[in-house]
Amino acid sequence: MKQVALITGASRGIGRAIALELAERMPVLLVYATRHREAEDAVKEITDKGGDALAFPCDISDFEQVKQLGRKIREQKMWVHTLINNAGILRDQMFSLLKEEDWKDVINVNLNGTFHCCKVFLQSMIARKSGVIVNISSVAAVIGQVGQANYCASKGGIIALTRSLAREVAPSGIRVNCVAPGYVESEMYQAAVNNPQISQLVQTTIQHFCPLRRAGKASEVAKVVSFLASPAASYLVGQTLNVDGGLSM
Repeated sequence: MKQVALITGASRGIGRAIALELAERMPVLLVYATRHREAEDAVKEITDKGGDALAFPCDISDFEQVKQLGRKIREQKMWVHTLINNAGILRDQMFSLLKEEDWKDVINVNLNGTFHCCKVFLQSMIARKSGVIVNISSVAAVIGQVGQANYCASKGGIIALTRSLAREVAPSGIRVNCVAPGYVESEMYQAAVNNPQISQLVQTTIQHFCPLRRAGKASEVAKVVSFLASPAASYLVGQTLNVDGGLSM
């Protein structure tokens, strides 16, 4: 069985950067919801450099689809040693105007999707007493953010899930950690900048509360994820690393 890394939300932004980084040392599986062309472009970029990559469509908020993805991977004689739960969405709105469906959509993708992937892909890790999970949260879960009650709740849940799961599976040789990015140049960041309800807040926060006075780059987050997924982080368990330019200090 071929040992692989699986990255959700890998067609763009931080997920794509993580896939490119990990592909330098292991085969990678890029999981995407709808952006087929972007995912295939990322696969081509990896394979053109001599890497090994495949793309799979999957809505991680649907447990049955994640189970089916797990079966497809096993049928192709692969097992997921490194799981990067990166997929996430925004539905920003002031709490007084927040619709129930926007609350549920964000929780279903960001938090439930992470749960679904852990449930499915932990099985092979436990059987082999080896594996790594890196969950992608957000510094918003640590400091809070106006207009993002749903997003902050989902990302805070991911940090709590990381700690609890890490305690459970560490005795089986599996490390679970978390990365909480701050503002990172991506489509999601641009959506926040373009949202008139929170745009000014985002810009003010970066200029006055982020010591580096800039948004991060996806590659900067990817390198931290790569470290956590590597043997160099063999004694790190249940930790959340804030990659935020000092915003959360």
